[in-house]
Amino acid sequence: MNDPWFVTKIRRHDLTIIYSYCLTLSIIVLIIVNFGTRARSSSVLPEAPSLSKVLYCFWTGNNPMSDERRNCLNTLQNSGLEVKIITTENLSLFVLPTAPLHQGFPFLSETHKADYLRTYFMHFYGGGYTDIKNTTRSWLSAWAELNNDPSKYANGYTELGPDKVAVVPNARMNRIIHKNWFHLIGNCNYIMKPQTPFTFDWYTQMMKVMDKKLPLLRRYPARHPQEAGSQDYNYPISWTELLGDFFHPLCYKYRRQILHTCPSFTRSKYK
Repeated sequence: MNDPWFVTKIRRHDLTIIYSYCLTLSIIVLIIVNFGTRARSSSVLPEAPSLSKVLYCFWTGNNPMSDERRNCLNTLQNSGLEVKIITTENLSLFVLPTAPLHQGFPFLSETHKADYLRTYFMHFYGGGYTDIKNTTRSWLSAWAELNNDPSKYANGYTELGPDKVAVVPNARMNRIIHKNWFHLIGNCNYIMKPQTPFTFDWYTQMMKVMDKKLPLLRRYPARHPQEAGSQDYNYPISWTELLGDFFHPLCYKYRRQILHTCPSFTRSKYK
């Protein structure tokens, strides 16, 4: 026997309500799940760049290396790292589209170009840096020690004494870093993790100097490889202004994040 018409109407009405309720509930569940997924993903920090196993050095002039310097270059393989020498011929291959060289770079002396580039490479690439000097010991254990410690930013050799510390413009900081020279690492070779607070501060301070000096750099570009300003020519950057003035203060600032187990070069003739 068929249900009365009004019973059928009520059942259809109930089904409509149930369908609407289920649909609404499904939408709410999807929103909650999606929000939770986004919340979890947004709380995950981007993966830090890996520590490069490359040892960078720079030859920024067009002049040939001396025999002594080339012999030192050949010893860098003793570090156990992959040695890459950056020159005027291959530099463009390493300049990032998102971080072009400062427009004042062409006006720098060869020495200051090398100062600029070590900062650039340690911030954006990381890995090892060294002056082209005699290297006899492996860096592999120093590299591994830094790579395995997430709390550390750099590994270098302990500065050799207060007389090797840069004289910086800030008198108070100058006293601090000379008194605490044993907390600092030397500026001739080290290993750096890329894009750390240390390298960010380092790169940012260098770029501020470049911005400030640009008008005078254009007017008084470097005339020779070790230009550092003189009474007769107003090249605007002093010997330590693009590197030493802030490297050691930053070493002191981040002293708890720096290791001191990287071998230093062997002191021998290199020029």
